[in-house]
Amino acid sequence: DIRVLLSIMRSFYSNSFSSRKYSRMIASFNAQPTMLTGFGKPVSFQNANPGETSVTTLSNGTRVITHDVDGPCTAIGLYVKAGAIYDPANLPGMNYALRWCFLSSNMENSQFQIDKSFRSVGASYEHTELRKKLLGFKLESDRESWKEPFSNMLSCVSVPRFPQSELIKVQDCMENATEEQRWKSPREWCIEQIEQIAFKGEPLGNPRHITPYFVNELTTDKLQEQWSRTFTPNRITIAGVNVSHNDLVMLCESQPYGHSSSSVHFKELTDGTEAREAEMYHGGYELELQEKREKEMSTKPLLENETIGALAWKSFGASDLRSLATSMVLQQLLAVSLQEGKCVQNGAVDHGIRSFYVPFGTVGLLGMTFREKPSDAASALKSALGLYRELKQQMKSSSVVNAAKHRAKLRLYHDHIELRRDYIDFLALHQTENPKISPYHTILSEIEKVDEAALKKSFDFSDSSAPCMYTMGDVYGVPSLRQLGIRRALESKKISS
Repeated sequence: DIRVLLSIMRSFYSNSFSSRKYSRMIASFNAQPTMLTGFGKPVSFQNANPGETSVTTLSNGTRVITHDVDGPCTAIGLYVKAGAIYDPANLPGMNYALRWCFLSSNMENSQFQIDKSFRSVGASYEHTELRKKLLGFKLESDRESWKEPFSNMLSCVSVPRFPQSELIKVQDCMENATEEQRWKSPREWCIEQIEQIAFKGEPLGNPRHITPYFVNELTTDKLQEQWSRTFTPNRITIAGVNVSHNDLVMLCESQPYGHSSSSVHFKELTDGTEAREAEMYHGGYELELQEKREKEMSTKPLLENETIGALAWKSFGASDLRSLATSMVLQQLLAVSLQEGKCVQNGAVDHGIRSFYVPFGTVGLLGMTFREKPSDAASALKSALGLYRELKQQMKSSSVVNAAKHRAKLRLYHDHIELRRDYIDFLALHQTENPKISPYHTILSEIEKVDEAALKKSFDFSDSSAPCMYTMGDVYGVPSLRQLGIRRALESKKISS
């Protein structure tokens, strides 16, 4: 009988695994050690002993930069000068496809085998792009398990395959990721769109993401063509944190597949974009995308209609650290006026005005984003313009400037130094010939030297051209730049003449 069987099983479990016996077993095992004693044994703590930054140029021209801060986890990044500014004119967004297809496979291993080499040692992988110049492919693992997965990454650099079957897999992923960002991070989306408007028709105006139209144009041959133009060894930098410099150099030099700039499949790429970046900016342009966001997002019927936009001016870039530090402080002056960091987000939507600064090479973009209800969008735009004009008065106050300096230092540490994956990006972006010179401490000292004259010079450079604007959502109530009295440079010259 089933009832008899259940009663027998119940009595068996109650006698064998009583709560009293179970609790005694756990107590005797001591499975929850404290931070000072591990399983009854005292633990000795040692202070970290960070070393200096080491730089080596490999025999093929690739640079290796490492900084061992004596941490338990390793982060290594492969950085290639293959960003959006190097995309072909007939296929903008190629950099985004290269990011997705980099680990698709190589001549030695399939994508499954490469993925297995990462998962078997608990390593993680991610790809990124930096200032439309570098593509980054990053690995994170413990100090003892990075060699096998990183060796596969080096093989993908030397002998990639880009099979059409894997390319078809990621086509939908690229489209979905691009569309997802528009809804999940609308402010960041507006900043990327205003980059394309401000540098329209120029290399800096190439999109960071690939558009749905060009996704269908991707082929293995086109990816191989772009790889042969951009993945030459002298355009590659390897940055590592918490890794032995000699071990990393030896692994790179002992790869079975040669990677030389003299190979016949590599093609010469003329790189003169950074020298003329300041000429690429076109002020006074704007773009509007009218849509009912509550109807477009059909999976969220309670979404309220809203207006989101960005307003940007030309600014100094990151090639000169003094100009970079001044622009960072200038952005924090805007942040002080907007009381960023003091505002508490009420509800699920982050409404209000926020500042941003996007540096490239010799030029960058400084501006503000706004996200409001349609009835408040026009006043938010006018407030943003007013706050920009008030910068001249703000930079005369020493207390406000000092507060902006402290905020700029904190923002620098938070965005570039605090996490390993961000620090290797920083090492790749700010390479120095002398490893004893720390770019981080150099920028900190330059921030401390910023004064009213430097801020005025940076503001005058931004104010020398008209701003650009991008809005999306319910934009019928948003005035245009012309209605706000802002005209393009060419139009103002014609009117004055």
